[in-house]
Amino acid sequence: MVSWVSTDPDARFTVLAESLATSSPYPVFSRSEVRIPTLRVSAGSRPNAVAGAVAALLRLEGSVEMQAIGPHAVNQAVKSLAIARAYLVQDALDLRAAPGFVKLELHDEERTAMRFEVWAVPLGDRPVTSPLPEPGGVDGPGDAEPRDPRP
Repeated sequence: MVSWVSTDPDARFTVLAESLATSSPYPVFSRSEVRIPTLRVSAGSRPNAVAGAVAALLRLEGSVEMQAIGPHAVNQAVKSLAIARAYLVQDALDLRAAPGFVKLELHDEERTAMRFEVWAVPLGDRPVTSPLPEPGGVDGPGDAEPRDPRP
């Protein structure tokens, strides 16, 4: 299976339009017909599990949408994106996320949710390193050198 990786979310539709012009045997879909997978993140979601789902969908589909209602759910979603970056490094991929708002109908009530559109992007010529800090880094234990108490 070929995964789609692009820095431009509209590139998929440009390529599809070009394939139509060249009589390609592949089906052509309009933007309204293409379904981007949506993950709903709650305050109780485990960031590692959500990050694994995000990384898997980015590898397969090239994009994913995340929705979260409430500050704790948004916190879990953001942590998941940071962890997903580490999962994608081994595939020479990174991610880009565009936050926004979406209105959802839940239990006959309209709620505003945070929406993150996430795209996979190739790392390119940049060195493949983990976005996670090294153990004992800036905020880790034992990283500060003893200070001289004298002025």
